[in-house]
Amino acid sequence: MVNVTMSSAYTFRCGFLCWFSRYAALNKPFSRKLYGDAVLGIDDFNVRRSKATTQFKEMREKFLGRMREYLNSGEQTMVFTDDLKNAIYLAEDNDEDIKLVAEMLTKFNSQNREIGRAHV
Repeated sequence: MVNVTMSSAYTFRCGFLCWFSRYAALNKPFSRKLYGDAVLGIDDFNVRRSKATTQFKEMREKFLGRMREYLNSGEQTMVFTDDLKNAIYLAEDNDEDIKLVAEMLTKFNSQNREIGRAHV
């Protein structure tokens, strides 16, 4: 059994706090990520996005235009999983693409709800 006096415990505590304050001062800002890119799947998403961009190189606008036509037509069309994924991968940071993906997600969600009710 180790006999620890109050002064040695105090010395250890002060030493640790001094070390920690020096560490924090050297490594500003002192923060830690809760989830990394790999855990969130961002790395995998970027790989798939680059593959889709390569695959649809010259057909990107044609594909997205066709998806807009399907959504804007009054017909009862379905949004397929692969079309939704490709639209997400091909979307760029502009209002038209974001609106298209949001509409596709809404339609995909509602059609899956209807299919789920039909099977109950």
